Amino acid sequence: MMSDHEAARVLCPFYRKSGRKGCFIRCEGIGMARSTTLTYRGERQRTRQLAVFCQGCFARCEIYRMIVESKGLDDFYGDKTRGFRENEKPGKP
Repeated sequence: MMSDHEAARVLCPFYRKSGRKGCFIRCEGIGMARSTTLTYRGERQRTRQLAVFCQGCFARCEIYRMIVESKGLDDFYGDKTRGFRENEKPGKP
């Protein structure tokens, strides 16, 4: 399992848990009573994903965006483009 200090820094509302054994991150799924599990080849990759997306710009995470879109939560966090640079916003040519 992830240490308490790592878990305390998670910002993503869809994060559920993470484990060093098995190198995984588990997020809420796109349906009722479902989850999405991301499995990594090593601890370094899991830790990087966790730091960059779960604890950082979670709105840039593909899993976050998939869940928001599947649940029709276009404005889930006030601005669905949170975490994007101005020229990277979805829908912009």
